[in-house]
Amino acid sequence: DRIRQAHAAFVTHLRAQPTPSLERLVRHLLGAGDEPGASAVAPEAAVHAASRGAYGLAAELYETALRHPGDQRVPLLRARAEILEKSGRYEAAAAAFGDLREAVDGDDAVDAELREAAARLASNDIDGGHARLSAALAKIGERAKSPVGDVVAALKFLRGPSRRPDPAEMAGAPVDPDAKRRAEHLVRAGIHIGLIDPLPGI
Repeated sequence: DRIRQAHAAFVTHLRAQPTPSLERLVRHLLGAGDEPGASAVAPEAAVHAASRGAYGLAAELYETALRHPGDQRVPLLRARAEILEKSGRYEAAAAAFGDLREAVDGDDAVDAELREAAARLASNDIDGGHARLSAALAKIGERAKSPVGDVVAALKFLRGPSRRPDPAEMAGAPVDPDAKRRAEHLVRAGIHIGLIDPLPGI
């Protein structure tokens, strides 16, 4: 009880400062037994930690935020997964993207599954990465046996014909939005698993 009181005193002191250390404030709020209060401060503290390159600390702070996420669970799940990926903790990132995948649907779920696949491959979980990639590509109606070929085809689709198109031909053949969406997903898959450089020439 005396330890909690000491942490509570630190909380009062920190909140009286014009620019308190948010990371310390989270730690002392937890020590004082105020878990909801710590969860409320943790996302901003995580952003601050990440801006200093303290990705491991940022991931821990997002974990704290997820104890009482309110209506921000999905953004927090995404932020946690991305910071784990950025820190190079690919096995943990794969699990975090899996949590995100289960919390969303539609295109967001496909994107989360592609990033989970990339993280699994980066952690040397080749079988698991290919399984997730296969599942994601199946959801958008593409084969997974040859992801390289699928990605190349998608790039060609998005870039359009190499010759200058005839305006009348373009007017008579509108782009299929479903096909365009599938191609965009495949290009993102290529970026995630390292088949495409998203910044060529830089």
